[in-house]
This record gives sequence, C-alpha cells and structure tokens, in this order.
Amino acid sequence: MKNKIHEGRKFSYDIIEATHKKYLNKKGFNKSKYLEKRNCPICKNKKYRYLFKKRGGIYVCCKNCNMVYLNPVFKNKSLILHYKNLCDLQSAIIKNENRFYIKIYTKGLNAIEKYKKRGSLLDVGCSSGYFLDLAKKNKWNTFGIELNKKEAKISKKNILFMKKNYMKLTITRHTM
Repeated sequence: MKNKIHEGRKFSYDIIEATHKKYLNKKGFNKSKYLEKRNCPICKNKKYRYLFKKRGGIYVCCKNCNMVYLNPVFKNKSLILHYKNLCDLQSAIIKNENRFYIKIYTKGLNAIEKYKKRGSLLDVGCSSGYFLDLAKKNKWNTFGIELNKKEAKISKKNILFMKKNYMKLTITRHTM
C-alpha cells in the first residue's frame, strides 16, 4: 500500500532532484572532488564490502561490525559550503506543502514529548524555523542553528546563526 502522507509532494521532489544533480558525474555517482574515503564510523575498520549504489552514493558494509554506511562520504568542507550557499529552497517547499509539514512536524513533536514534556529544544539545521515555530506554539523554549544565510534570515527570532567555529560542530541530523 502506498504511503499517502507523501502524495502531492512533486514540488519538493523536483527541487531536491535538481539540486542533487549538481553533485553527480556523468555516470551518476557523486563527483569525487566533494568526497573522501573513510573507515567504518563505528569500529574504524578499513575493510568493507560493496552493497549497492543509491542516489549517487556507494553503500558499503563493514567486514568487522556489519555497519552499513556511505563510502566515500562528502567532505566536511563540501557539506558546509553546500548548506551555506543553498538558496532558500526548504522554506519554499514548506510554504508550498504546508499541510504535510504540519502533520510530520506534529508527529515529531509528539514523539519528543513522550520523553520530555516541555523545556528547551535545539534544532540543528533548522532551515526556516518552521518546526521551531510549531514547538514554540506548544510552549517549548526554542533555539535553532542554520548555516544557510537566507534560511536563517527567514526564521528570524528562533535562530542562533553560526558564523564562526562551525567546523567544531558534529552535524548529526541529515535528511535521508
């Protein structure tokens, strides 16, 4: 059965695919200038076996601990430049697909509230701050970090915009 929550999202898929294609070579793999090889992120083993290719990335399995991960992976510098220079696409997507995001962000907030009723909430990679706006309406003390200047400007009050020392952060939230 098809997942109905994603119906009518052609606008976002088209934007995401157009942006994604900029990073692909003629064979459909991510361009090597953006990438670096890495060891297993769990056990640091260098040995892996190839599993499959998906959306330009090569997925491998560690021969020691069986962790599945991308290898090679985008360099930190490449990721930071990508997010800093990305135009305000996410805010346009959210504006166009408002009902979807209200539904999905409400589910996310409800999941968080199973473990913590209220307090402070930090959204790393908060885009235009739409999730933070929803959380604020639900009595959360909200903070956000966004590398993209245009998205950060849109989010106004909710953002702790990072200008310096961004390389020291470990980015743990990523759209998959």
